[in-house]
Parts: sequence; structure tokens; C-alpha cells
Amino acid sequence: MTPIQGICDDSVLRTLRVIEKQQYFVFDNLNLRKRLNL
Repeated sequence: MTPIQGICDDSVLRTLRVIEKQQYFVFDNLNLRKRLNL
């Protein structure tokens, strides 16, 4: 692997982690809304 590939892979992993966190927040909000509605 060249250093450039390592940097690209690292940035991709970071963006994937951010996307996962955003999805978790969305799921948490949906769960909270369901609990409040119940």
C-alpha cells in the first residue's frame, strides 16, 4: 500500500463512522418518538 492509499482508506473509514453515528441518532430519535407516542 502506498501512503496515499492509506490516507484515502483512513478518510473513507472516518466518513463511514460519521454516517453510522448519524444513522444511530436517527434510530434513537425514532425510538424516542415511539415511546412518547405510547
